This record gives sequence, structure tokens and C-alpha cells, in this order.
Amino acid sequence: MALKNWSKNGFPYMSLNDGSSDFWTVSSVSGTHTYYYNQTNIGDVEPIYVSASGVELTKGSVDSLSALEYAWGDVDSLNRDTLYVRLSDDSDPDVKPNGYVKCSKPYSIMTGSASAEVVILSFIISNFSEHLDSTIWIYHKDSGGDVYFKWVIIINSASSPFVLDSRICLNNSDSIEIQSSINDVCVMISGDETS
Repeated sequence: MALKNWSKNGFPYMSLNDGSSDFWTVSSVSGTHTYYYNQTNIGDVEPIYVSASGVELTKGSVDSLSALEYAWGDVDSLNRDTLYVRLSDDSDPDVKPNGYVKCSKPYSIMTGSASAEVVILSFIISNFSEHLDSTIWIYHKDSGGDVYFKWVIIINSASSPFVLDSRICLNNSDSIEIQSSINDVCVMISGDETS
């Protein structure tokens, strides 16, 4: 038996434009003012927070976005889901300054190894924000990236930390990924890793 901790302090947003590269393409289906993110580094999991110039976008319908809305899907025959946005001035996100469009993303906290058995004993998640509630998505994925299960929890700024006692066995190369709607979150997972 070898008790071990895995942790992550802070969940920074991913910038989806740099002011010069061609990361966005106008949608052929969703209208002339809707753009989809044409890069694959966003992953295969829907963001739970999307912003433009620091303003949180509202989730809308992928086939008909209004200004300041985003959606997740594929209406342009991309053969993968991606992020669609419509900005307040209907412009292409590529012409905006670096970091204008941002989103949350999952971070891998731990991955089981082929040479050890891992049993997760507890999760502790703290929201350090004084004013913002945090939506947390916890994913248990297999080695191919398929999701076994997903937990969704909301941690109010006034009721932190959240503690979950569990007994979850990770198969070889299974992973735990966590996504937060705010940066000011710390996660610690405790478990037994036996060779």
C-alpha cells in the first residue's frame, strides 16, 4: 500500500485567438456572423465557460446563435464537435486582440499506470473565490478517452471546500480530468497506488 496525493491549483482559461492566426472559420450553416473554432486543441469535451473580452457568453443553439452566445456541436460536417461563437459586433474572432475569446478546459489530474493499481479514496475541491460560484465537471475516462462517468457539482463561494469520500478503482491508463468554470479552484485527490 502506498498512499499518494494528486493535485492541481488553479484552472486557467484557454485563449482561443492570438490576434493574427486563422483559428476561426465562418459557419456555412449557422449564419454569416457565427464562427467555429477550427483547431483541434480544444479537445472533445464541451467547455463550461466561454467569454469574449471578459464577458461571459450565454449558451445558445448551434444552428442559430444570437450576439454574445456560444454553442458546442457540429453543423458544418466537421466530423467532430467544436465551439461556435457569435460576438457582440458580429466580427471574426481572429481580428480581435490576443486572448479576446477564452474558454475553460479539462485538466488531467491523474492517470493510472500499467504497473500499479490505483484506488481513489477521496476528492477535496476548494473554491477560493470570495464572490464567484464554481461549476466543476469531473470526468473518469478510459485509455481511449471515452467517458465512463461524469460528475457535475457546484461549489458556492461561501460553502467551500467540497469533500467526496469514494472508492474508485482506475484501470490501466484510466484518467481523472477536471474542468472548472473559474480559475480560483484547488483540487486534491488522495488514493492508494500499489505496484
